[in-house]
Amino acid sequence: MNVFNKPVQLSKGINLRELLNSENEFHIDMDFKKKSVGAFLNADDDLYPDMGDDSDSDTEDVLKQIEEKTDKMMLASPEYHSFEQLSEKMADCVSGGHVKILIIEEDSEGPLIPVDSEVTIHYAAYWEKAKIPFDSSLTMNNGSPLMFVVYHFSGSKFGVYDVKDVQAAVRFNDLPSEEQSKFEVTLRTVKTIRADARDSFKNRKYKSAIKNYQQAITVLALCHLQSKEEEDEIKKLKLVTYVNLAVCYYKLNKPKYVIYMCENIDKIIDIETHCKSLFYYGRAYEMLGKTDLAIFYYKKALKLEPNNKDIGRTLADIDEKNKKFAKDEKAMWQKAFKAESVSALAYDVDEDFQNGVRDMCQDLAGRNDYSRFDLPLGLTNSEVECIKSLARDFEGLVVQEDGHGKRKKVTIIKKMLP
Repeated sequence: MNVFNKPVQLSKGINLRELLNSENEFHIDMDFKKKSVGAFLNADDDLYPDMGDDSDSDTEDVLKQIEEKTDKMMLASPEYHSFEQLSEKMADCVSGGHVKILIIEEDSEGPLIPVDSEVTIHYAAYWEKAKIPFDSSLTMNNGSPLMFVVYHFSGSKFGVYDVKDVQAAVRFNDLPSEEQSKFEVTLRTVKTIRADARDSFKNRKYKSAIKNYQQAITVLALCHLQSKEEEDEIKKLKLVTYVNLAVCYYKLNKPKYVIYMCENIDKIIDIETHCKSLFYYGRAYEMLGKTDLAIFYYKKALKLEPNNKDIGRTLADIDEKNKKFAKDEKAMWQKAFKAESVSALAYDVDEDFQNGVRDMCQDLAGRNDYSRFDLPLGLTNSEVECIKSLARDFEGLVVQEDGHGKRKKVTIIKKMLP
């Protein structure tokens, strides 16, 4: 059983609570070295490019690579000391001294991470004097960091991967006005609000994103600027926020609001120099059915970015739609002219007669009460057929015929619709 003389990396993590409070069985696969060890690591990390043989060095190589990765991520075991040796350098986390923390760098000016923040971290947990972690986000969480909410923080600098202050907006509202107007407070608050807006947008919650972006604009407007650099930074944040609002309103099919956002952008910069704003001007006018204006702004945007494929495709789509519309319209008028020509030829009546009957029918159809119009006697068969054909084009009109030959009486009647 020489296989147990060296450390074994488990393919699945151990839950310590389950280990202590439930009955667990361990199954050892004696052929474990022949299987791929990449399954418990991040699939994007190419840590094992030359694997394939079954030598005894395989496990050692894998463990060495895990050790190197934890070292690279600054998660290596601290000096491989015993708990007693380490505890001399560490501070108590809880009373009794059973849980301690090693403060790498202390911040004397207050907490770096606000209370109630969402914190994302990588971690590694070691047994005493061990080089390889028995639990780590690098191997047990598909290589992804973990997120948790900070309810208490001591003010120490921590191995934090990312911080999201979810209560920043609430804290901002509670600040006195002189604090709200500070540049640093503005940047910190707007960063969090915009992060919330981006999350909402990714989840297609556009109304929620709009609410966040509007709140960011309000915070930016309160900032008291002390230098040209601060002015430029706030200007840049306002610009990107208004652009994002325009995109959100476009997603909600509200073109007038898109135009309003673009007008706000034009107050910050010369919009003629901003491709994305011009593009969404075009989007808004296209939604409003003002194709000529849409093309006007699309071409302005394309002039700023000639290689922009989105703008090129949009203009090509409009051109294709216009060509199809022109083709369909041409076919419609050709059909109409053909029908009119055939009608005149079939009924053998002149154009003045047709126009007179059409005007009479239009007058009758426009009345709100029951009406009738008696045509003179002696109409030819072609004239009667022409009258009947034209009357069918008007809702509620019917042609009534009485008698035969030259004594035939023809009447156009406007019936009351139900």
